[in-house]
Amino acid sequence: MLKKFILPVLLLLNLNSAPSANTETIESGVKAVGDLQTVADNLLQVWPEKACAYHISQDTGYPLVSIACRGNFSATERRNFLDILYKNGYLLKNETYKLRDSSGTYLYKTSNGTISEDPIFFKVYVREATALYPQMPVTVPQIAIVVNELATEKELADWQSLGVPLTYSLAPFRNETAELRNRINEYGQEAWVTLRLEPLRSKPSDGKVLTLAEALNADEIENFANELNKSLGGEVKGFTYLLGSAFVKNIYALRALMSKLREAQITLFLEPGHERNAIETARIMSFHSFQNNAHFSGKAQQLQQQWSRILQIAAKNGYAIITVNANDQSAQIFLRNTIRADRKNGSKSIRFLRMSELPTEEN
Repeated sequence: MLKKFILPVLLLLNLNSAPSANTETIESGVKAVGDLQTVADNLLQVWPEKACAYHISQDTGYPLVSIACRGNFSATERRNFLDILYKNGYLLKNETYKLRDSSGTYLYKTSNGTISEDPIFFKVYVREATALYPQMPVTVPQIAIVVNELATEKELADWQSLGVPLTYSLAPFRNETAELRNRINEYGQEAWVTLRLEPLRSKPSDGKVLTLAEALNADEIENFANELNKSLGGEVKGFTYLLGSAFVKNIYALRALMSKLREAQITLFLEPGHERNAIETARIMSFHSFQNNAHFSGKAQQLQQQWSRILQIAAKNGYAIITVNANDQSAQIFLRNTIRADRKNGSKSIRFLRMSELPTEEN
C-alpha cells in the first residue's frame, strides 16, 4: 500500500544531483507550501554537517517532502527529526523503513489539518551511514524503563548506576525538579513528567492532584500549566500519570489538560494502565501514545517472574515498556544485577531504549 508513495528516483539520489533547499520543485495543488518549506528547512538542521537537500512535490496526489543526506539516521537523528514534526503540529500516523548496508530509506505518513486535509508524507534517504535506526535486524528484546516520580539527586545517581538508557519521569512542583531535569539532559537521558490526577476515592497520601474542577475551569488549568512549566524549568518530552481513576473518565478534562501540555511542546504520552479514554484522547490531540506493559515492583521472586514476562512480551512485540517507582530500591537492585549479569563477558542479550527511541506504530 505504501509503496506507491516511494519515489524510485530517490533510491538513486545523491547530493550532487539532489535539488538544493532553494531550488525545490513545487507541483501545483500543494497547500501551504511555505509552511512545508519552513518545516523542511528545520528538518535539515538534524544534520548540522549540511550534507543534505530536500525536494517538495505532489506527484502521487499527496504532499511529499523528500530529504536526501550523506550521514547517519540513528535513534538520535530520528528522535530530533520527529521532535521537529511534533512541534510543528504534525500527527504521526505510520513509519516504514528499508535498510541496506550503509543506506536507509524512511517514510513517515503524517497529518496536519492546518496544511492539508490529505496525508502529508516525509521521506528520508541516507547513504554512507555508520548508524541507522533501528539496529537491524532486531535479534534481542528491546525494553524501555520509565523511572516514575523521580524526586531527588540520590535517586537519579542510583538509577544512573544501571548504565543503560533510561526515561526519567519527574515529580513536579518540588524545589529540585528543574535541577533534576537539567541533570537528566546532561547525562544524555530523557526527561518526562508524572502528573497526579484526581482519583475516584482520594486519601491524604495522594498528595497534590489535578482535580476535574480545576481542569474544567479555564483560569485554573491555565494557572496549573504555568506552575508546571515553572517547576520543570524547561521542556520535557512526554508525560504519564498516577491515580486518575475519576479524571481520565472525563474527556473534556483530558482535552483541557492535554491542550496545555501540547502548548508546552510535550509530544509523547504513556498510559500506565488500560484507560482507552486517555489513549484515544492523546492520539486525537497529536500525542504519540504508548501503553505500559508492566509496573515493576515486588519481592525478589515476584520481580523475577515479572522480568520473565517482560522478556516474552519484548520478544513477541519487538519491545516492552515497564514503569518503576524511583524510590523502589528492591526493583533497582534487581535490575542493576540483571543488567550486569547480561553484560558479563561482553554478552548483551537485551537492548535498552529511551521512550522516544521506541519503534513508531500507527497513531
